[in-house]
Amino acid sequence: MKNYKIAGGKPSAVFRLLPAVFAVCSLFLSCVTAPGSPDPLVRETEYLPLEPGAAAYIIVDVERARPILDGLHFREMNRDQSKRVLDMTGTAVAAVYEEGPRRFQAAAWGKYPAFRAGLSFMFSGEWKKTKSPGGSSYWRSERAGLSLALNSSQAYVSDGDPFAAPVGTALPAAFGGYRRGAVLACWLPRPAVSMDRFLAAAGLPLKIPAEEMFLGIFPASAAAPAGREGGYEILIRIETPSASQARAIAVLIGMARAYLSGPGTVPGETPPAGPPGADIAALLFSTAPVQDGAFLNIRTAVLSETEVTLLLSVFSL
Repeated sequence: MKNYKIAGGKPSAVFRLLPAVFAVCSLFLSCVTAPGSPDPLVRETEYLPLEPGAAAYIIVDVERARPILDGLHFREMNRDQSKRVLDMTGTAVAAVYEEGPRRFQAAAWGKYPAFRAGLSFMFSGEWKKTKSPGGSSYWRSERAGLSLALNSSQAYVSDGDPFAAPVGTALPAAFGGYRRGAVLACWLPRPAVSMDRFLAAAGLPLKIPAEEMFLGIFPASAAAPAGREGGYEILIRIETPSASQARAIAVLIGMARAYLSGPGTVPGETPPAGPPGADIAALLFSTAPVQDGAFLNIRTAVLSETEVTLLLSVFSL
């Protein structure tokens, strides 16, 4: 093909720029193929853009939950990376899977450098453009074990395909009202295993046949005790198989509360060390559960940011 020239004998700037123009056009197309979905904090939604079958689904108001999130360790990112991501994000939803083609999947809403990120991916030998079965494109790094798609206002990330098949995962009807006002809300469709892990970590010889669980972290009320202002309360709603089982579990939790309080210690002696999660479990069960038919409602004492972070860490063992 001939090089068309302008006066002065130099190749036309237009034709010299065409490869870059096509690259930028391709970049913008790759950034906007990610399907849009509504921010669950801006608009009430019945579905999350996440695959069904997860052990837990989480909705986070990142700005309001930031003091808690800053204390968590994200295995896929170091502290500086997680801080940059949180700075750009307003809302995030995530799912954690115990089996299947992915371990986690997340979608986030905020302000993202899609253009700069796209250039970085395009000129990287590590990231390859991949197409999801639904037709949307994303970037994949086999070395990092991550997949990512983003535009200027939304991002999808996973260790597998970051996109969910339409229409995603339907939320329980009661979850919308339950999570209202929470900085972080979690729905566990099959929580028995997670509950057993937590209770074992706390050294409590209990089994709770939970069929479904909601967990919400809320700012403490204005009536918080002195020194606990600015803290958080955790509300937990556990569905059991029947009212009689809920009643029996409430009795067992009452016995566990007595066990956690422990016997008095002899003055001058160091009290015996409890199991690793005992202190957090004592905070979790600081008030008696309230039975409502087949449901148990638990409200914690007012917790500090550090205590909430520890509770989340213990609960995820």
